[in-house]
Amino acid sequence: MGADISFARVRRPTDNALTERFFGTVRQEEIHIVGSYPDEQSGRYEIGRYIDSYNTERPHQGLWNFTPAFVHETNNNTLLLEILAQLKYEAKMKRSLYWEERTV
Repeated sequence: MGADISFARVRRPTDNALTERFFGTVRQEEIHIVGSYPDEQSGRYEIGRYIDSYNTERPHQGLWNFTPAFVHETNNNTLLLEILAQLKYEAKMKRSLYWEERTV
């Protein structure tokens, strides 16, 4: 494939920031909550389930609060921005209706 292995320097998490952030999130939201897994197989299974939910269910702020799977499937920033604008408009209308009902 022509790919080269690139190792980060020792004690330099910024060399591979995206990967470091991902593994930090996995540790914080899955591994430290569980504490310990009964065996390697169940650990692999549970961490695999977490990674699946991370990609398909968990919105990411850096992706305009869409899931990575949705962004990957859409693969069109213009369409994503249109969807985001529509969601913001709907939220604004819901807030307006909420406050109109409160003042009546």
